[in-house]
This record gives sequence, C-alpha cells and structure tokens, in this order.
Amino acid sequence: MIPEEHAEAMQRAVDGDVQTAYGQYLKGCDILSIASLRDNTHVQPQLREEDVQAAYGKHFTKSLFAAAKLLRELTGIGPSEQTVQEGYRISFEGAYYTDVRDLKELTGIAPIMDESMEKAVQKGYERCVNFSNCAAIAKKMKNLSNIAPSENLLKKHPKLAEALK
Repeated sequence: MIPEEHAEAMQRAVDGDVQTAYGQYLKGCDILSIASLRDNTHVQPQLREEDVQAAYGKHFTKSLFAAAKLLRELTGIGPSEQTVQEGYRISFEGAYYTDVRDLKELTGIAPIMDESMEKAVQKGYERCVNFSNCAAIAKKMKNLSNIAPSENLLKKHPKLAEALK
C-alpha cells in the first residue's frame, strides 16, 4: 500500500502521464482512445486549444464528423469559426455537399460566402462535371451556397446549365 503522504504526489504523476497520453492520441486523431482513457482513469482531458483546433481541421478534412462531435464532448472546446470556415472551403472545393450539410449541423455555424468561399464553390463545380451524377451534386451545391456555376463553366458544359434551370 502507498503511504498516505505519497498518494497525492503519485496521483499528480499519474494524471500527468494521462494528459501526455491524451496529447499523443489527439495528434493521431484517435478520439476513441481519448474517450476510453478518460472513462478508465476518470481524468478529464486538459488539451491545448490550438491542438484541439488542429484536430478539428484534420477531422473535417477526412469527413469524420462523429469523431469531431465526440472531441467537443470530451474537451468542452468547440471548433473555432476559422476552423469551420476552412472545413467549408475544403468541402465545397471537393464538391462534398454532404460534408457541408454535416458541418453546419455539427457546428451551427453557416459558411461565410466571401470571395475565397465563392472560389471554392466554383472549384467544386469544376470538379463535379467529371461525375456521372454532376447535375444532382451541382443542384445541392447551389442550394447550400446560393452561388451558381460561372458562366464560363455553364458554356463549357451545357448539360450542367440545363440541369440547373
């Protein structure tokens, strides 16, 4: 048995080791291991805001919205406006309209349709013309962004223009 006068120091050392493990799991985007470690040790994660934001960015890039939601629950830190907007940019550029919808649902933050976001939407349209279901994707992107494909793109791809009428 540990003498009572050493128990507090031992607990601090264990807590420090657990926090180190949390940091390593976060860098590897292993959110389920953070949850498991917390449940088994009853030590709350105390992670740096910038590390949590970086993890959100990785999760948004990989469409891992359930893990992002769990990260928020575990840390109490939500994604920043900047991180969310970057997630939108990546999603629009890739024509990943479901990610746009999921990101809005997860964060409650709407995309800001500034010049860089408009460019991302146009890149998404350019990408989607290579998909067999381009018309459906383009309609959903237009509904989500309120930005139509450029006139040049519509001239190059008349089927897209017809589908969006």
